[in-house]
Amino acid sequence: MIKSMTGFGRGTAGRGKNKIEIEIRSVNSRFLDVKYKGLVLDVALEDEIKKILGDRLHRGSIQIRLNLNQNYEIQ
Repeated sequence: MIKSMTGFGRGTAGRGKNKIEIEIRSVNSRFLDVKYKGLVLDVALEDEIKKILGDRLHRGSIQIRLNLNQNYEIQ
């Protein structure tokens, strides 16, 4: 059981020069509010993420930042 609504996490995944960075911040809030920044996601995927979070969290303001790094070498 999660005891605090304030938190921060960051992760990176990918292969070679293509990487995705995800950052999640949460602060105290009366209701569960999930906001996305960065990459534009499909509405169904946003809803699935919110459902997963809702199964574990009952309240809090959650900000999810997604960034896709695609470093191409110009020759």
